[in-house]
Amino acid sequence: MSEAMEQAHETIHEAHHSASDPWARGVAVMVSVLAAALALAEMGEKSSQNAYLTHHIAVSDDWAFYQAKNLRAPAGRSRDCRPDQAVARIRGPHAR
Repeated sequence: MSEAMEQAHETIHEAHHSASDPWARGVAVMVSVLAAALALAEMGEKSSQNAYLTHHIAVSDDWAFYQAKNLRAPAGRSRDCRPDQAVARIRGPHAR
């Protein structure tokens, strides 16, 4: 058991000495900066995606309203027309 403890102590000691390596520290800083930049880019992407989907839904709603309005228009015109007016239109303006 003491051999394992001794090996662990040596490993910790070696890691402590290698942590002062300036190249390794520079790589660690660069990786952390890249990770932060990636996180910011992902947040911006998510915001743009939400804005696009909101706009797309609004445009889709407008198109559906336009289609429904055009489908209802002929039905509304025929409902507003009384039967005697329809007969008068068919017979012409000079018929009684």
